[in-house]
Amino acid sequence: MDAVFPKKCVCCRALGGTICENCLKDVEKEFSPKMFCIDGGFVCNSAFRYEGRVRDAIKNFKFSNVKRGAQVFDVWLSKVKNYSGKINCVCSVPMFENRQKERGYNQSEVLARSLAQILGLPFENVIKKTRDNLSQRGLGSDERKENVHDVFSVSSCVKGKSVLLVDDVVTTGATLFECLSLLCLAGAKAAEGLTLANVKLSK
Repeated sequence: MDAVFPKKCVCCRALGGTICENCLKDVEKEFSPKMFCIDGGFVCNSAFRYEGRVRDAIKNFKFSNVKRGAQVFDVWLSKVKNYSGKINCVCSVPMFENRQKERGYNQSEVLARSLAQILGLPFENVIKKTRDNLSQRGLGSDERKENVHDVFSVSSCVKGKSVLLVDDVVTTGATLFECLSLLCLAGAKAAEGLTLANVKLSK
């Protein structure tokens, strides 16, 4: 299959492998775990700033069907914090069904499933997006909050569990706050966020 569809670097798209040696060196330098609080006092951890090779990889991962990016970056996600004994399950920020069908996959879910496997935890598809909304790109902080209000629902199966919510990029934290709040309202014992990269902290 590699002869027909040769592997390309998830960052620079050079032929030869999942990530080329030069990009791997750059990504290793860019690994900069950060912990911060979003609205409501929820904790979020992030592995990288949204810049450099990581930004290139995320764009390819989201818009160029490069799902192998999850296999590369989940290793770093798993190193952000020791989750052993602290988390019962992993879930992801969902996409609206029609949008996911158009793209073919939800990049956050791909990340979350791969990470759950590394951590030896179950992935649980507990959050649903019940209606479509505008893209968050280009919206201000207050507009982002309003845009994601009342667009998600959460299953009650999270009751009593400590849940790790995974997304690809955090900017203002509006989406994470909405989902984490709903997880707690559904009975989760605890809920925190984990993202591959952050825009908010790179400024």
